[in-house]
Amino acid sequence: MSWRIPPQPSLLYSLWMGYPAPYYEACQLAADELHKRQWISVEDRLPEPMYQVLIYTDDGWIGVDALDYNEEFREYDYVTHWQPLPEPPKEPSKKGV
Repeated sequence: MSWRIPPQPSLLYSLWMGYPAPYYEACQLAADELHKRQWISVEDRLPEPMYQVLIYTDDGWIGVDALDYNEEFREYDYVTHWQPLPEPPKEPSKKGV
């Protein structure tokens, strides 16, 4: 599987775009963590309708989507795999980003 994480931009470009350079490092860490989890093929099993899940498409994109009652994903086409969302944090963050 290939993860579509863009190359890390320069610090100046990152600040100009409004996000810090460590954003890319965090994205890569998240992608690596997702890679460790077990993806479920849509050919084997579909998620429960109307519950959000992580999805993986045939062109390598990862997103969040939900299956509708017609057994179609609502936002993405060509979903090949899915997995449940992780549990939310136990404690709320004291400082937002």
